[in-house]
Amino acid sequence: MTDSHFHDLRHTYATQMVQAGMDLYKVQRLLGHKSPLMTQRYAHHYPEGLRDGVEALDVGRAVSPNLAQLRVVSECGPASC
Repeated sequence: MTDSHFHDLRHTYATQMVQAGMDLYKVQRLLGHKSPLMTQRYAHHYPEGLRDGVEALDVGRAVSPNLAQLRVVSECGPASC
C-alpha cells in the first residue's frame, strides 16, 4: 500500500486538466486557488507533455530551407541563375 493522501488527488486533477489542454486560469478557479503560482505548483508537467513544443520547432526547421531557396531564385531572376 502506498502512502497516499487526499491532497495528492488535487495534484493529479490539476496535472490531468492542464495536460488535457484546459486553461490554467480555469484550473485555478476549479481548485479555488487565489494565486496562479499555486496552481502552477499543482500542475506537474511530464516530459512527454512537452513533445508538441519540440515538434513545433522541427516543423519550422523543415520549412526554412525552402524559404531560403525561394529568396535566392527571386533575387537572381529566372535567366541569371
